[in-house]
Amino acid sequence: MTNKIEFKATEHEAPENKASWLKETVLEDKPFHYQMTDKDRQMVDYYIRYNNKKEAQETLKELIFLMDLWKDEEVPEWYTREDLKKDIERVKAL
Repeated sequence: MTNKIEFKATEHEAPENKASWLKETVLEDKPFHYQMTDKDRQMVDYYIRYNNKKEAQETLKELIFLMDLWKDEEVPEWYTREDLKKDIERVKAL
């Protein structure tokens, strides 16, 4: 059983051409995957703190996409799927 978070693809999907490029790139380059995950994590937090719901939602879509690409044993300790769930709720509350 996997701990991946299930979402409606139409609601949380990265744009098609960007999604395929991003998926291919991060699966080949783990340090870049960590960097992109951390960048989006920080950006979501920034947009939440400044009540920018639109930007928070857009960045959260990419963050969800990135998190779903992590194997369970590779998920960063500094940003877990539980942390992602909390950020999803924070964005919904904006």
